[in-house]
Amino acid sequence: MRMEQETQQYAEQWFQQLPAPWQSWLQDNIERGCDPNELAVVLEKNGFRRQDTSMATAMPTAVQALSSAVQEHILQCLLGGDHHDQIITSCVKMGVSSVAVRQFIEVTLSSVSYQYLQKTQHQLNKRNWLMACLDQLAQLGDGYQTVPRIDTPPYQEFLRQFYSQHRPVILKNGIRHWNALQKWHPDYFADRVGHEQIEVQMDRQQDQNFEVNSPKLKQKILMKDFDERF
Repeated sequence: MRMEQETQQYAEQWFQQLPAPWQSWLQDNIERGCDPNELAVVLEKNGFRRQDTSMATAMPTAVQALSSAVQEHILQCLLGGDHHDQIITSCVKMGVSSVAVRQFIEVTLSSVSYQYLQKTQHQLNKRNWLMACLDQLAQLGDGYQTVPRIDTPPYQEFLRQFYSQHRPVILKNGIRHWNALQKWHPDYFADRVGHEQIEVQMDRQQDQNFEVNSPKLKQKILMKDFDERF
């Protein structure tokens, strides 16, 4: 196991020393499933040393597809401002090839999607900073993290003291003026819409799984019959 790891590390180092065009050529062909031994022969014919080209046979394990979890980890580190060497080291500890990580970083940094993510992350950082500042200012006032309970004030007063300042509040007696509080009672509904058919869920208190069995418990009755029964 240790020998395999050392071989892979040497293969990665050798790969990084290749000219960029040959790096792309080798990686593309490995990803296509080409025989590493044949690739080593091509490299040797193009002037690379035999003892070095043998490292091409170890490249399939060095060049590997990154899992979505590893890709997400790298993106989070990049957006968090971590140095590339730190990211590579953390991924290697996860058993991932440094070559694959380095290439993923290079491709990611040049992508339009990542540039958009950077802008979005910057906006989120600004928002979080602003929220932290507002919270610090709120702590200077009385009643921090308490929610007052008051009688419903006039509309303009509510806007000025609570809504415009993003202050939570519990309003009491806010619907006393609603006509429904005086009008809505069984006789009112029986008189106005007693002939209308409505859908009700019957005997739900007798069925512990009434949510699952709700279709079986539903019945249609007249509104006046509902008033008489309930």
